[in-house]
Amino acid sequence: MHEAVPVLPGHNYHGAVGYHVGWEGTLVGIAYSEFNHHLTGMLVLFIGLSELRQALTMLFWAWTRFLLPGALLTAGSFVLIWSDHDAWPIGSLSFMQTFFVSDSEVFQHKSYTLLSLAVGTIEPFRRRGQIGHAVWATPLPVFAIVGRLMLFGHSHGVHPSARR
Repeated sequence: MHEAVPVLPGHNYHGAVGYHVGWEGTLVGIAYSEFNHHLTGMLVLFIGLSELRQALTMLFWAWTRFLLPGALLTAGSFVLIWSDHDAWPIGSLSFMQTFFVSDSEVFQHKSYTLLSLAVGTIEPFRRRGQIGHAVWATPLPVFAIVGRLMLFGHSHGVHPSARR
C-alpha cells in the first residue's frame, strides 16, 4: 500500500515519459531539488573563489586554481546522476529518451552536465600549462555564457518566477 504524499497543486513534470507521478511537487521532492540547487550553488561559489585568486594574481594558495575544474567535475557528475529520477542513468528513460524527450527541464539538466564535464576536463590541463594554445581558453567563457543563458530559461514548475 502506498502512503499518500502531499503534492503542491499545479506542479508536474511537464509530461515526461515514464515519470512517477507523486515525486515532483511533493515535500520530499522539493527538499531534494533544493538540496541539489544549494549544493551546485556552493560549487559555483568555489569556482568564483578560484577565479578571484587568479584575477588578483595571488601566488599563495596555488592549489585553489584547481577549485574550478574540481567544482565543474563534481557538479557535472552529481547533476548527471541525480538531477532527474526518471532519466538516464538511474531512471527508466534510456540515454536517447533522456536527451530527446520533450521535457526541456531534463534536457537542460543533462546538457548542462555535459558542458560542465567537458570544461572541467579541459581546465586542469590548461591550468597546469600542459595546453597553452588560445583556443583552449575559450571553452570556459563559452560555457559560462551558454550556462547562464540556459539557467535564465530554467524553471521548476510552480516557482513564483516561473512564468516571467
